[in-house]
Amino acid sequence: MCDQRIAIILLACLGVASSFMPWVKIPILGHQIGTEYTGWLTLALFIIPFVISFLGQTSRLLKGVKLYIALLASLIAAGIGIWQIIDLDSGLTTVEYGLYLMVISGLVIPLAAYIIGDGKANVKDHSAGSTSFDTEVMKRGAPD
Repeated sequence: MCDQRIAIILLACLGVASSFMPWVKIPILGHQIGTEYTGWLTLALFIIPFVISFLGQTSRLLKGVKLYIALLASLIAAGIGIWQIIDLDSGLTTVEYGLYLMVISGLVIPLAAYIIGDGKANVKDHSAGSTSFDTEVMKRGAPD
C-alpha cells in the first residue's frame, strides 16, 4: 500500500477515535465525550477518507476527485472542531484533549497527503532510458 494512503488511514482512525474521547469537562457533570455533541458527524466525516483510501489501486497515490473529497471531509471535521472549541470554551467548561486531537488530525490529513504524495508523484524512473536526467532538467529548468 502507498505511504500516502497509509498516513491518511492512520490519521482518519485517530479522528474516529477522538470522537469517543472526552471533549469537555463540566464541573458538576464531569467529562462529556464527543458523541454527546457533534461527534457522530465528525465520526462520519473521518470515515470518508478512511474508506476512500481503500478504493482503487492501493499501490498508487490518491489523486483527483478521490483525494479532494477525502481532504474536504477532513477539513470540514477540523472546522467543526474549531467551532466547538470556540463555542464550548467558557468560564465553567474546559475543553479536553479529544476535541484538540480531532482538530489536529483533521488538519494533518491534508498536510500528510500533500507532503507524502508530492514527494512520490514527481519521482521518475530515469533508468528506463527514454530521456536522460540532463534532458529533463533542460525541459523543466534547474531547481532554484
